Amino acid sequence: MRKSRPSIADYRAVSQFVGALGEISSADHRPDASLRHLTESTGALIGAGVLWWSIVGDPPPPSRDNAAIITHSYVHGVDESTLLRWQRAYLVESGYRQHPMWGPFARGAGRLRSACREELVSDQEWYSHPHVAEWGRGLGYDDILVSAVPLGAGAAAYFVAVRPWGERRFGQRERELLELMFRSASWCYRNWLEPEHDAQGGLRLGGVRSRLPPRHRSILEQLLTGRGEKQIAASTGLSLRTTHKYIEHVYRAFAVSSRAELMALWIR
Repeated sequence: MRKSRPSIADYRAVSQFVGALGEISSADHRPDASLRHLTESTGALIGAGVLWWSIVGDPPPPSRDNAAIITHSYVHGVDESTLLRWQRAYLVESGYRQHPMWGPFARGAGRLRSACREELVSDQEWYSHPHVAEWGRGLGYDDILVSAVPLGAGAAAYFVAVRPWGERRFGQRERELLELMFRSASWCYRNWLEPEHDAQGGLRLGGVRSRLPPRHRSILEQLLTGRGEKQIAASTGLSLRTTHKYIEHVYRAFAVSSRAELMALWIR
C-alpha cells in the first residue's frame, strides 16, 4: 500500500518542533526555566492550554495499579484558584488513585509510552465515572493525552495534556508529537532532577525546596520554625486532615518520616 506524502501541516509541525527544541536549549539553563519553556512549547505544538508535568514513582511489580507516588509536580495554564483545587485533588487527596486512566496506563511502567484517553478508557466508562464527574467536570477538563518516559530506579517523567470540556479530542498526530517532543527534550527534565543531589549523592536541600508547590513550601517554612499542625492549619485556612496530608507530602519530598528527621537535615 502506497504511503501518503507528508502534508504542509506535517512539515509545519516538524518545523515548530525543531524550533521549540532550539528555544528550550538556548534559553536560560536553569532547570525550572527549561521546564517552563518545554511545557509552553509543547502546549503550543499540540494545541493544549493546560499541561501537567510530574515525576512519578511507579508502583513495584506485579502491582501495576494506581498506587504510584507523585514526588514533583508542575501545572501550567490554570489560574491560582484552579491550581489550588488541582493540588488538593491530586497531591493532597491522592485523587489520581481513583482516576480511571492511570491504572491501565501504569501497566506499561518501565518503558516509553503515550496514550490518548479513549485508548485506555471507553466513553461509557469515562463519562459515567464518579471521579470524572466530580473532578474532571469540576476542574473543567475532559480529554487527556499522556506520555511517560522512564528515568530509572522505578521512576518516570509524566507529561499530561488536557483539553477543556466540550473541545475536540486529541488524535494520533498530537500523541506522536507529544511523545517525540518529550523524548527529545529528555535532558531538560533529567537536569531538573539532578540538582537535588550533590556529587556524593547527598540531598541538596535548596533544590528540593525550590521544587515544592507554593503551599507545600509555605508549610515547610512553618515546620522548620517549630509550629504545630494546629497552628499551621489556622494560618493556612486548611483543615487539620488536609494540613497533615500536606506535611506528609513535604516529608516524602525530603525522604524523611518525621519532623525531627526533617529539622535534622537543616542543622547539619
